[in-house]
Amino acid sequence: MAAQARTHHIWLQMILGLAAAALAGVLLHGFWELFGLPDQPGAVAWGELVRPWGLRRFVSVALPAAAVLPTLVLGVISLMVADQGAPLRDHCRQAQRFDAYAYLLLAAGVVQVLVWNVLGNGMLALGLIYLGLTTLKSAILLRLAWQVFLAPAAARGNRLGRHGLVGVFLAALVAFALPAPWISQVVSAGGGETLYLGPAHKLAGGPPALLRGPQQQRHQGFYWRGGEPERLNRPGGAATPLFSLIITPAYALVGRLGVLLLQAGFMALSAVTLLSWLGACGVRAGPAAAAAGLSLAAAPVFIAGGLVLPEALAALLALCGLRLLAWAREHPWSALPLIIAASLLLAALDLRFTALAGGLLLLGFFELLRHSLGRVGAALAVAAPVAALALAVLGPWGWPASLASALADNAAWWHQALYWWTPLAAFGGGLFLDQAQGLFFTAPMLLIALGGLPVSLKRRTAASLHYLIPAVLHLAAVGFTGWYRWHGGMAPPGLLAVVILPPLALFMAPVMAALARPWWRLALWVPAGAGLFYTWLLTLLPWMRLTRPGMKNPLLLQTGRNLGLDLTRSLPSGFGVWADVLPALAVTVFSAAFYAVCAWRLPAPPGEAPRWRANEALAMALCLALCAWVLVLGQRPLP
Repeated sequence: MAAQARTHHIWLQMILGLAAAALAGVLLHGFWELFGLPDQPGAVAWGELVRPWGLRRFVSVALPAAAVLPTLVLGVISLMVADQGAPLRDHCRQAQRFDAYAYLLLAAGVVQVLVWNVLGNGMLALGLIYLGLTTLKSAILLRLAWQVFLAPAAARGNRLGRHGLVGVFLAALVAFALPAPWISQVVSAGGGETLYLGPAHKLAGGPPALLRGPQQQRHQGFYWRGGEPERLNRPGGAATPLFSLIITPAYALVGRLGVLLLQAGFMALSAVTLLSWLGACGVRAGPAAAAAGLSLAAAPVFIAGGLVLPEALAALLALCGLRLLAWAREHPWSALPLIIAASLLLAALDLRFTALAGGLLLLGFFELLRHSLGRVGAALAVAAPVAALALAVLGPWGWPASLASALADNAAWWHQALYWWTPLAAFGGGLFLDQAQGLFFTAPMLLIALGGLPVSLKRRTAASLHYLIPAVLHLAAVGFTGWYRWHGGMAPPGLLAVVILPPLALFMAPVMAALARPWWRLALWVPAGAGLFYTWLLTLLPWMRLTRPGMKNPLLLQTGRNLGLDLTRSLPSGFGVWADVLPALAVTVFSAAFYAVCAWRLPAPPGEAPRWRANEALAMALCLALCAWVLVLGQRPLP
């Protein structure tokens, strides 16, 4: 009886949530029919972008589903911890109260449908309500996962139990999956995505109409924007069939939306694997969870999880390789076959990941030899065949014809540069400092990782090298084979580096641990808050996540036009001249140096970080507003 009394309110809220969602769906569908609202918006700004059908279905199905699915996951987590003490049950009850209040946004959705004609076009209001609801629900779940699985883990060690792994996976799955219906409805597939959707459509036995005609016309069924479709360009050459095979079952069930939900599953598995790896590296549970969340919520990573591209699965395989390398330090014979399998899958996904897979495989053999030969012997045993392979490939004898042609093409691009360092400067400046696709502008929380690199190399040398060696090999291979394609074509920010970004949480964790004290933590959460807001805006307006090479930041450009300003003038763009790049480079170096000094000199406070105070929260909001005003006041009016 006592157990039933502890869980009856959980079942009651789940049932009431289902009833409220069903009622909202019926009302939304009925009002849509009653007022004769269109199945697509009429304004040109949205009409060319939104799916030409299905807006009624999205409003009456996706919006209620976004409300009730987190409630069901919340109920599952509450049932898992119902017998684990009063404090955890109190956390669950508090989360259920917040979840019940969030259903008021469904009422706002019904009102928005009623006044759709008054608004003229309610798409922006619908997006704000839908993403506001999903953000609030995801925040409630992630906060609960922190309270019941992650925060107490500091006293039990750094390992999540079975319930913890399931709870964190479910919470992360909700956070990554809920934006998928909005993205599927509002923006069509890009040219690179259709290279995988087309074969999946054929394998799933879909209508053959999409597969007829030239390739440039074939993907019109996935790309409905007005005018000519974008060119079918992507970094790395032709697509491999493995990723299309993997996404075919999901595509056969729900189409492109099913693939996006599968990508969300890969991202949720990445969150669990990343936490497991950080725990195996000895990182405390609190900083590990915060760093993992920020690295996965960075705009390049989060956006890649909402595209039909192999980056999300590749990032998961890379994290699995790092976790296996941590295990290989104690059990090399058991870990090496799994490392080989992960590396082969990673290379088979796309040739761009071959260097990364080779780095993981190299370190796997090193850990195996270290147990029997020692560090020096293992280094020599690994370096000898690598050097022989390099001589065989790069030497002036015995090149395969295809490899010789590829090397000649890449060398020709290097010879066109004025100086030997010009390609390196262009590749690094564009990849890290470009205003539209640079990592440090689109994900400023990565500056924290750059500052934590020195102290991580000292305290966790093996884990840091396990990550740095494959990451450097990956960037070197990408830079050599296509430094002039640092942007990835018509691509989201940082596409070429997405696969190596989540493990940067290892370097973020010591900085977050050192600054986890009142007022000091503002230095962390101001750039982190700006990055999270940027990610949220690109999810609300997903057509602004893709930019062509050399373009200005579309989000800043459109906002500036509405204000009569050019908000992009003081930010570097593409292959900018040094006068434009140096200020951004100076700010980057100063910020990284500040975080490095803090991580090195400030001891981490014992226990978990103290609660936020109201004046700290207000100060953070004020700092973000001041940063926005500096950007606005530093620009000139449009001519």
